[in-house]
Amino acid sequence: MRSDNVTKGAERAPNRSLFYALGYTPEDLEKPLIAVVSAHSDIVPGHMNLDKLTDAVKSGIEAAGGTPFMVPAIGVCDGIAMGHVGMKYSLASRELICDSVETMFMAHQFDGCVLVPNCDKIVPGMVMAAVRMNVPAVVCSGGPMLAGTYDGQEVSLSKMFEAVGSYKAGMISAEQLEDCTQNCCPGCGSCSGMYTANSMNCLCEAVGIALPGNGTIPAVYGKRLQLGRRAGAAIMEMVRRNICARDIINARSIRNALTCDMALGCSTNTVLHLLAIAQEAGCPVDLALFNEISEKTPNLCHLAPAGPTHMPDLYAAGGIPAVQAELAKRGLLDLDCLTVTGKTVGENIQGVQNLNHKAIRPIDEPFSPTGGLQILWGNIAPHGCVVKRSAVAPEMLTHTGPARVFDSEDDAIAAIYGGKIVPGDVVVIRYEGPKGGANTRALLAGMPANNVLLYGDAGTGRSSTVKAIANEFAADGLRLVEVKKNQLYQIPDLMDKLAANPLKFILFIDDLSFTANDDNFAALKAILEGSVGGRARNIAVYATSNRRHLIKETLSDRTGRHPRGRHPSGADEPFGPLRPHRHLPAARESPLRGHPHRAGQTARHRDAPRRAADQGRSLRHPCRRPQPPRRQAVHRAPPTWTPPMEGGLWAAEQVGEGAKAVIIYGQEGDNTSNMRREGYQKACDEAGVTVLDALSGQNTTDGATKTMEDLLNSHPGQIDIVLCHNDDTAIGAMNACKSAGVD
Repeated sequence: MRSDNVTKGAERAPNRSLFYALGYTPEDLEKPLIAVVSAHSDIVPGHMNLDKLTDAVKSGIEAAGGTPFMVPAIGVCDGIAMGHVGMKYSLASRELICDSVETMFMAHQFDGCVLVPNCDKIVPGMVMAAVRMNVPAVVCSGGPMLAGTYDGQEVSLSKMFEAVGSYKAGMISAEQLEDCTQNCCPGCGSCSGMYTANSMNCLCEAVGIALPGNGTIPAVYGKRLQLGRRAGAAIMEMVRRNICARDIINARSIRNALTCDMALGCSTNTVLHLLAIAQEAGCPVDLALFNEISEKTPNLCHLAPAGPTHMPDLYAAGGIPAVQAELAKRGLLDLDCLTVTGKTVGENIQGVQNLNHKAIRPIDEPFSPTGGLQILWGNIAPHGCVVKRSAVAPEMLTHTGPARVFDSEDDAIAAIYGGKIVPGDVVVIRYEGPKGGANTRALLAGMPANNVLLYGDAGTGRSSTVKAIANEFAADGLRLVEVKKNQLYQIPDLMDKLAANPLKFILFIDDLSFTANDDNFAALKAILEGSVGGRARNIAVYATSNRRHLIKETLSDRTGRHPRGRHPSGADEPFGPLRPHRHLPAARESPLRGHPHRAGQTARHRDAPRRAADQGRSLRHPCRRPQPPRRQAVHRAPPTWTPPMEGGLWAAEQVGEGAKAVIIYGQEGDNTSNMRREGYQKACDEAGVTVLDALSGQNTTDGATKTMEDLLNSHPGQIDIVLCHNDDTAIGAMNACKSAGVD
C-alpha cells in the first residue's frame, strides 16, 4: 500500500509517533489510510451539511475495514461572491483546490480518497486532482437544495436575480422583493436549479466517479447520509481492486458525460470544467466534440432556469440513471464503461424506469432533437464560445440587434439596473476573462426583458447568453475596439486616454501627420517604449517620412529584434507598416493561478533595475517568474503597398466585404493626394469594397465639409467608409456627417 511509506519499518517510527499523537492505534495503521476531503464551512449553504456527510463517509470506511482521516478543502460560494471583486477569486479557487488536494494526499501518502464537495468550482477542482494523481477516488457530494416558494410557485436562486431586475424596473415592490429574498433558498444544499454545482454533481455520476444518486438526492434527505456510507464502502473496494481514477475517467466515459450533459441541459460552465478534467486525465477534448454529440443527443430535461422543474423533481423521476436509460434506448451511451460501483454503466441502469415524463422527457418526445449546449464560432469568437441553447427563447435563436458594449461587469450591471438596456439589445461585456478581469466573473444581473442577448468573455448566467469567448477580448484587442464616434484623437490625447484605460484603443498613426511636430513624435516614442503603451494591446504605426528610422529603432528596442523586411530585389531594406501588435504585459503569477499581477505596475518594481545598477549588482526578473518571449513585430505589407493602401485595408476589414466607400483626397494634381487616392483605391479593390466616388476636399476643413455634403446627397444611405486625405479632411467630413445626422 502507498501508506506503507509513512507507517512501515523502523525508519518510519517518527512518522508513526505522530499518528499515535492523533489518537490512532497500531491496528489502525495496518489498514488502508483513506482521506475524506471535506469542503465543509459555515459560509456556503451547499457545504453547511458536509460535516454530517463526512461523518457518514468515515463511518462507511471504518465498517469496510479502513482508517479514515478528514482533510479540509476551501470552497467559494459563487452566489455570495457574485457582483463584486470576490467573483474574481472563484475560478482561480478551482486550481487552488486541485493543488491542495494533491498536496495533502501525496504529502501524507493516503491509499485512496473520498471527495466531499458540493458547489461550483469545488467539484471540478477535486476531480481534477483525482485524475491528475490517478489514485482510487470516489466523489460524494452534499446534494441539491429543495426548491423555494414565491408567489405561489416553486423557485430557485435564478428567480432571485430576476426579482432584483424586476424591482429596479419598477415591476415589483420592495415588499415583494423581500418576500422572494426570504423564501427562494429554503435551506442547505446546492441551489436547486441545473446550475454549475448540480450540473457537475450529475456529471460526476454520469462519468462514473460517483455513485448513483450523487447528483440528485436532496441534501436534507436521509438517503444522502446513506449515500455517504456507501461511498465509504466503495472506496475500500476500489483500493482492494486497485481501481484508480483514470480507469474510470477516460475518453469513453467523458463522451458519456458529454452525452448526459446535452440531455440534461447542464450549465455552460460544464464546458470549462470538462475540458480541464479531460486535460488532467490525459485525454484532451476538442470543442468540436461538444457539437458532434449535441447534434445527435436529444434534450430531455428543462430544469430551472430553463424550465419550471427543479432537482428534487429529477430525483423523483429516477435521477441520472433514468436519463441514462432513456439515452441507452438509442445506443447513445457506452454501456461498458466502468464506474465506482465496480459495475459498468449498463449494469447500473439495468431495470431503471423513467417515473415522471414531465421532468425527464421520453427519448422519442424530447424538448428538442439536439442537445442543451452549443459551441459557436464567429468573427469575434474565433476560438469558440458556448451558449445554453435549451434555455434560449425560440425567438432569440436568431437575433440581430444593436450592440451595447461594456468594458466591465460593473458598467453592464449599472446600465441594466438603470433601465438603459431595452428588448432587442445585444449586451457585450469585455475584459472580464482571465487576462482582462483578471479571472472570470459570472454575471447574474436580473433583466426582466427576456429578449436581450448577453455576450461576454466571462461567464454570464442568464438564459440568453453567449459566454466563455476565446480568445478573450483582452488577449486580442483587434476585435470590437471602441473609440468614440466622430472624434479625432491627437497623440497627446491618446496618451491620456491610454493611461486611463489602456485596453480600449488601437493607435492608428500615420507619421506624415506629425513629421514636423517634435512633441507629437516624443509622445509616440513614449507610447512605443512602454511608459504608457506598454499595456496597450495593439499599436499600428504607418511610417512614411524621414522619421522612419527613429520609429524603427524604437520598435527594435521594444521587441528585441530589428523589424526588417526583405525587398524582392534582395536589398535588406525595411518596407511597409511596422506593426508590433498584441504585446501583452510581462506578468508574474500570484498564488491564484490565472490571476496575473502586472509587473512594473508600481514605482518599486519599475525602479528595481535602476536601484540594482546603482548598487553594482545584477537583477534577474525581479518579483516575477521567467516569461515566454514576447511576440515580434509583424510585417504584413508587400513592398509595393503604400501606407494609405494599408490604412484603407484596415478600415475596409472593419466593415467587411461588400461595403461601399468614398475617397476625399487633397488637391488636384498634388503628388501626395494622388498617392493617397491610388492607395485607397487599391485597398478597396483588394478588400472587395466598392468605391462610389473620389473627390477633392481642397486640403481644407471647409472644402472637405462641402465635398462630404455633396457625397451624402449623391449617395444617400449608401456610404460605409470615408477614406480621408488628412486630419483637416477628416474633420470636415465629420462636420458634414454631424450636420446631416449621420454616424
